[in-house]
Amino acid sequence: MKKTRNANIEILRIFSILTIVGAHYASFGFFAEELNFSQNKIFVDLVSVWGHMGTYLLTMVTGYFMVGAKLRMKKIFSVMGSVWFYTIGFFLLFTLSGLIPADRAAIKISFFPLLSMHYWYISYYLLLMLLLPAFNSLLRAMDRKTHAALCLLFFVCCLILPKYLHISFVNGPMPMYFTLYIFGSYIRLYARQDKAVAKRSLILALVWLLLCALTLIGIDVIGQRTGNAALLENSIEFMGYTSPVALVGAVLLMVAYCCREPRENRFVAGVGGLTIGVYLFHCNQLFSSMVWQKVFHTAEYTCSPWLPLHAVAVILCLFAAGCVVEWLRQKTVARLWDRLIDALLPLMSRVWNACTAFGLRAWDGLLGTED
Repeated sequence: MKKTRNANIEILRIFSILTIVGAHYASFGFFAEELNFSQNKIFVDLVSVWGHMGTYLLTMVTGYFMVGAKLRMKKIFSVMGSVWFYTIGFFLLFTLSGLIPADRAAIKISFFPLLSMHYWYISYYLLLMLLLPAFNSLLRAMDRKTHAALCLLFFVCCLILPKYLHISFVNGPMPMYFTLYIFGSYIRLYARQDKAVAKRSLILALVWLLLCALTLIGIDVIGQRTGNAALLENSIEFMGYTSPVALVGAVLLMVAYCCREPRENRFVAGVGGLTIGVYLFHCNQLFSSMVWQKVFHTAEYTCSPWLPLHAVAVILCLFAAGCVVEWLRQKTVARLWDRLIDALLPLMSRVWNACTAFGLRAWDGLLGTED
């Protein structure tokens, strides 16, 4: 029997990708010093911080689904195939059309996207998949109290200390990724279906987001009134990528939708299954280097009263285009790629098992624990 997808979780996934596209619109289309203080700056700042929260939600959804999963080599190669489709596809499209030169930098990010961190999020996602057996076993072996304590520990060490005391134990996004995975897995393992909890969490999430929006507006106003340019340029830092404030809002939204009674909606589930393609489509470095200014002419709307409408139109356009391209990929190239993986998987499994056995023998020999 085919497993149905929970439309509540797919809505979170869709919302996350929309806000991430919006954040990239704000990040790559404008600079704080160009916007100065205006209604447009406030709008762009709000779109940007929603994108940070969307990244949190997307990663927690990953933890929600993957805490009960096992390591599957086919899944890893399927993800790699989708990445190569977009990186090599855009490379061929742009170089053959003469839009960009086929130089070493373009070849590196297109043919070796994981090593070059072309998509940093996907690179860490694949690393997490390799760690799934050990990580999930550890989480499932914990009781609820220990798991909650682990959430608190990571919250303090990976958000509170780096953000407010500038104490970082490990650099890079991986600690944040693990933190969000732990929160998402906790919600999956222990959240219960309860309409009252879902309703209360949604109300708290909306109130929290409203307070964050008012705070952001207040910072911009104070920066303008006091002539503090640094305050204006960094007004979104309180909800930046390593922000406890953004995480609270994301957790409340996650709980609000996960505690609802699961429901099925084929359209929502279908669109939710295309969101990874939207991310790979619009985040491609070759594509994004020209789309914001050369296609959508984003900077020209810096002082325009039409900027909010332009932003919504661009975000929806990129989302729709990404969905169409990903749907076509899944119906064509992805099926051929999956057949190739199925044919090669037995050989790859034998090679993997042989390498693992050799590594164990070498390790046992080094430690003197051979039988």
